[in-house]
Amino acid sequence: MRKIIAIILGLVSHTLIAQSPFVGLSNDAVLEDLAYMQTQIETFHPEPYLFISQNDFKVRVEEFQRDLPGMNDDEKLVGLLGLLTAIGQGHCNLRPFDHYSRVAISIDVIAGEYRVISIDENHASLLGSVPKAINGMPIAEVLAKLSMVVPQHETTSFSEGWISYYLTVGQILHGLGIINNNESIKYQFELKDGTLASLTLPTNSPEGRAAIKRVSATKQRPLYRQRQQEITDEGGRGLWVKQMDNFLYFRFSSYPPTKVFKQFRKKIAKAIRNDPSKRLFLDLRQNGGGDFIRVRKHFLPTLEKAVKKSGTQVYVGIGANTFSAAVSNATDFVKHLKGVLIGEITSGRPNGYQDNCGFVLPNSKIPGSTACTYREFIDEDTPGLFPEIEVNTTWEHYVNGLDPIMEYLNK
Repeated sequence: MRKIIAIILGLVSHTLIAQSPFVGLSNDAVLEDLAYMQTQIETFHPEPYLFISQNDFKVRVEEFQRDLPGMNDDEKLVGLLGLLTAIGQGHCNLRPFDHYSRVAISIDVIAGEYRVISIDENHASLLGSVPKAINGMPIAEVLAKLSMVVPQHETTSFSEGWISYYLTVGQILHGLGIINNNESIKYQFELKDGTLASLTLPTNSPEGRAAIKRVSATKQRPLYRQRQQEITDEGGRGLWVKQMDNFLYFRFSSYPPTKVFKQFRKKIAKAIRNDPSKRLFLDLRQNGGGDFIRVRKHFLPTLEKAVKKSGTQVYVGIGANTFSAAVSNATDFVKHLKGVLIGEITSGRPNGYQDNCGFVLPNSKIPGSTACTYREFIDEDTPGLFPEIEVNTTWEHYVNGLDPIMEYLNK
């Protein structure tokens, strides 16, 4: 029999619950929000009922309308969220992040397993542990319930990313009936020695959560996870280049303004010309998307010219956080730079419905979006962009701050 221990968290002084977006709203106002959301979907999405039939969607809407009088605020939120994500694509979602109360813990999928990657400093012993239950509900049942409020026809890695986040959100877990209220979450974790540890955490508003000092499971961040918010010399974020011993490293993690691309292209072209290794590692692993057309128009031609003139071999890093426009640009780098995809399957599909058409629900003021353009970047329709060279991140890589792709390129 495995040993079970109980842990009580004493961080009540930081507890500050985020306010529901439905405070003071009548049920009629909620129904107006629902009608508005449905209108946005049907107006802007080219094929909204591709993955769920129009009749099935209508039935779900009617069920929501019928059950609304008996719903609490969190059930209303989960109900609206589930309707929008039933459309299927990752760009179809609600984002009431300011209204979420979360625990001071982060969970992520590493090497196919949900693990605690950060927690308050008083409970560092739980770093790396695996969630086994929430409020007594086995984690498999929890994951099944959470899968109903994430876009249901995206890749596995995309779904895992959202589920990891929702495992820490009081309103989502309460709205799905997993926990009894949104003020605290009771977890059961399995430690590396097989011990089961129970821990009850209070939820906090974004401000309250930020005030809690936390520790990370990783000893140090590998280069691709460092300097996330660094402002470049050109005034933008997400573009920087560093000469390594055996290759030139170019991290492209976000889409700054056009003028920054125009300025940065001169820097990267010069770096490619001066790189003695003639190997460029173009890293998109932390790129969640933006405007791929901006890259095609203002950046790619200069990059292509520099690569061809120098005879540089290009490796394009992809992974579970590569989504939307980043997937599109990855296919561009393969086509125009003869780049070799390296890493893990992307969370975004190369072919599918993309581009956010944003909206704000008129009464609750919840921001959301629907996909509004179909784009196709490769001939074969695949559930994600697959690497030519598969290099996976293990838990040992993560804990020790190692980058398996850089290890591969340094061989």
